[in-house]
Amino acid sequence: AANIFKSTLARGEVQIIGATTLAEYKEYIAEDEALARRFRLVQVEEPSIDDTREILSGIKPRVERNYSVEITDEAIDTTLLMSQRYMRGLRLPDKAIGWLNTACVKVEINRPSEPVKPEDIIEVIAQETRIPLDMVRRDTVARFNAIESVLADRVVGQREAIASLARRLRLNKGPLKENYARPDGVLLFLGPTGVGKTELARALAGFLF
Repeated sequence: AANIFKSTLARGEVQIIGATTLAEYKEYIAEDEALARRFRLVQVEEPSIDDTREILSGIKPRVERNYSVEITDEAIDTTLLMSQRYMRGLRLPDKAIGWLNTACVKVEINRPSEPVKPEDIIEVIAQETRIPLDMVRRDTVARFNAIESVLADRVVGQREAIASLARRLRLNKGPLKENYARPDGVLLFLGPTGVGKTELARALAGFLF
């Protein structure tokens, strides 16, 4: 089949615009050099958060008309914020648009006279990820501003270690994180027996989960 396809392309009988994933391209096209030469590869990268915001703002009027609901700007902000931390195997803007559409459907059915709010987005994410709603609701950057004082109340005498841990977690939960496909942290508490390593780990687990 591929040879017939290559012959047709070589004779210029058809013009093709195709779309595929990188994995499928490598498996089915790249290994066949004769076939790969007949295409000009245009790689489409995942849009940034700012670009995705423009995309969502652009489709917002159409989505509102489709579902007869209003979408608040805060709901879009929450969608973008949470998209950096949940369902990282999916990509923008598809992931964000999917959450927004699902939230609109729920509001249209249950509260047709009210707008789509941040809480609606959070509920959709909790449902799709099967993470407890309260955990998703509390997972905001602002929440991590209090982590240092919370841990210090549980673990005495480890201010420097707690401050370092808090800085790392705030960085990994905030907008400066470099790679959202990686875990938020892989931590190893090192020190002599009895200095508070286990208690610090327990305190951190209690804060996060």
